[in-house]
Amino acid sequence: ECLFLLPPLQTQIAIADYLDTQTANIDQEIELLTAKVSKYKQLKQTLISDTVTKGLDKSAKLKPSGVEWIGDIPQGWEVRRLKDFIIFSIAGEVIDVSYWGEGDELMYSAGKYPVKCNFEGFPSRKRTKQNDILIARNGDGFIHAPEVGAIYTNVVQMARLSAKVNKYFILYAMDTIKFNINQTSNGDFIASL
Repeated sequence: ECLFLLPPLQTQIAIADYLDTQTANIDQEIELLTAKVSKYKQLKQTLISDTVTKGLDKSAKLKPSGVEWIGDIPQGWEVRRLKDFIIFSIAGEVIDVSYWGEGDELMYSAGKYPVKCNFEGFPSRKRTKQNDILIARNGDGFIHAPEVGAIYTNVVQMARLSAKVNKYFILYAMDTIKFNINQTSNGDFIASL
């Protein structure tokens, strides 16, 4: 049995008219804010891409990179393959979903954000160290700079980077590569690494 409040008809009309106007105004604001968010995301991606490929010194002399989508790079920079900086790489463990959602561990999987987990059987030799990054091998190919000791599922590849690179720079650079691959090719980021 569904009960309604029923004011007089004129009050119903006034309320409906008021709500039509107010919700239309809110919808218009949502559209404007959505457009702003989209522009800010684009600005963020451009900032990251330009800074990762051109550096902080905008007056630096440039040279051809040899990679079309990168364009020119500062003199003294070089283009190298990611695998040149990886000293060790391994996939995570199969972690049943019954362990997901609660616990003290942060676990990385194919999603954008880690989830809480109570899986105690993760091998210590696979736990992340200081200069490790995690790359989701399916889904959107999310890339993470995890805290030391993190765990990850079998759809995530851990890459231990050499001390010659900063993992946060590599994270930004990989986001730029991922963006350009998704824009210019078949969109298979992981296969392109």
